[in-house]
Amino acid sequence: MTAPPQDPGASGAPEASDQVAGFTDRLAAALTLTIGGQAHVIPGGSVKDLQLDLRSYGFTGSLSFVVQDDAAHGGSFTDALLAEFLKPDLIELSLELSAVLVSPEAGELTPISLAGLVTDKAVSEVLFRQLSDLPVLIRRYRVSFADPAQVLWAQHFPCQLYTNKSMVDVINDHLGDKLTVTYDFSALSESQRMVFLHLPRAAGVSFWDFVSWYLDERAGVLSYDYAAASYLIAATKSEAGTPIKLFGDDLERAELCLPAVPRYAPVVLNSNADAARSEPVTQAQAATGIRSDVLLRTPIAQDVDDQVALQRKLTVVPSTQAHLWFARMPGNTLVPGALVELPAANRWSSESALVGVTWRVRGLQLRASAPSTAHDRDLQLPSTGYRVEVRAQLEAKAEAQVERPAFRRPVYPGLVEGKVVSEQGQDGEKTYQVNRDADTSLDEYHVKVPLWDNQVVSAPHEPILGSGNLYLPSYRDERVLLALEVHSAEIARLLEWRAGAPLSMDVQGQHLLFGKSDDSQTSVNHVYDGDKPVFNVARKNQSDTALIQLKEGTLFLQVKEQEQG
Repeated sequence: MTAPPQDPGASGAPEASDQVAGFTDRLAAALTLTIGGQAHVIPGGSVKDLQLDLRSYGFTGSLSFVVQDDAAHGGSFTDALLAEFLKPDLIELSLELSAVLVSPEAGELTPISLAGLVTDKAVSEVLFRQLSDLPVLIRRYRVSFADPAQVLWAQHFPCQLYTNKSMVDVINDHLGDKLTVTYDFSALSESQRMVFLHLPRAAGVSFWDFVSWYLDERAGVLSYDYAAASYLIAATKSEAGTPIKLFGDDLERAELCLPAVPRYAPVVLNSNADAARSEPVTQAQAATGIRSDVLLRTPIAQDVDDQVALQRKLTVVPSTQAHLWFARMPGNTLVPGALVELPAANRWSSESALVGVTWRVRGLQLRASAPSTAHDRDLQLPSTGYRVEVRAQLEAKAEAQVERPAFRRPVYPGLVEGKVVSEQGQDGEKTYQVNRDADTSLDEYHVKVPLWDNQVVSAPHEPILGSGNLYLPSYRDERVLLALEVHSAEIARLLEWRAGAPLSMDVQGQHLLFGKSDDSQTSVNHVYDGDKPVFNVARKNQSDTALIQLKEGTLFLQVKEQEQG
């Protein structure tokens, strides 16, 4: 996640006005803080320092403002914010920022509108030492904030299982009442047999990390709509919109930047012994012999083909970017996602590489700081004067590379307990069931997970322990340890002995117990009578029994009808 800009008032930092280059302008910052449903409107002139970092996926920022509180000393202003501000309640922040002095060629301007949540906050008291009782007549408040997803999802650590749900269903289940997401990504709308969120807080991977990682793995795009204060998850970047025509006078300078080019070629490897494959993916800029391997283990050929297609999408050679520094507030409001052009007719060199290209705003940073001597100026006015710095990063409209927040990769598998499902035989019998998947033709166990309402997941019907020479399927209600990935599960090991299988420690024996129930089973055991080994094979079907016993000097065979009781 992008960290909020450094607070200028932090210990050891120079005064904000000493850090800001750029230009002087008058801005209106309409600020509202909502705490516990009560809105506190802060006049724009009271905002003394503002830092914004707007990205395609969301924003972070910080600001400070001054509130007068002099009613107790004959003044007319009361600080109604302090008591609520000091509570731990969630603070919603609404900010509209606009230029007051607009250049003549600018059209109708739309303010930069942000609707976020406060992350951390502080308040300092300005003591008036000229008076003997040292009254506090002014307080300076500081807040850091970000868009709702970065704030809330970054503190959200669910471990949860879903079956027969789409990723759209899963994400919507974690929106709460502060986030709105729309979708234009068909792959996320497809029902999945299983989705498992494994985000324990101790691993340090939040739901924000998970969503960012999941989209990165599938070449999806998360974007924030600044006008609607909502999010869009799409398969590609939007190309909609009418380009904003910048003027040459808007810019102080521009720089063309060329991001690092990937010099590797992906290779998809399938280690399945019956379907081993190695599929290189062509990458024109790859250096000879430099590769990035993706290792799979799957019997399904389509899985390999899908991964090859995905690697082609993920291995993107980035195009040139443009970094702009502004000499004045732009003639039109810029936010990430907006399209931009710089025509030569708008007082810019026709020889510039910026001309003739439609650009998309990738990021925008703004810093506005009032003079340190003006802490009590314009406090009740809607605007005030600032030293302003504005920077923007542009990418070509056709750029395929997606900017993403830094994220931590989720840790899989997650280990949970389950019980094997079998519908064969009668209730309570130790039967087993092999299920063939209609799409893949692979044999599977069905395992219910009691923790999550006995939802049933599928796991490969494979030898779990021991040799492939022994066919010992897991039976109904056997406790097993499941290793859950995002979309798949495996039985990692067995967790209990079957009832009747353990032997007394006194006989130091080993035991194999076969069959469906206590009345229909075969027992094979090797035990010690003193220090003499004894081998038993006992078969039982209701009252019919058979026994083979080998012990010192004796071979014993017995078949009989056991009496009832």
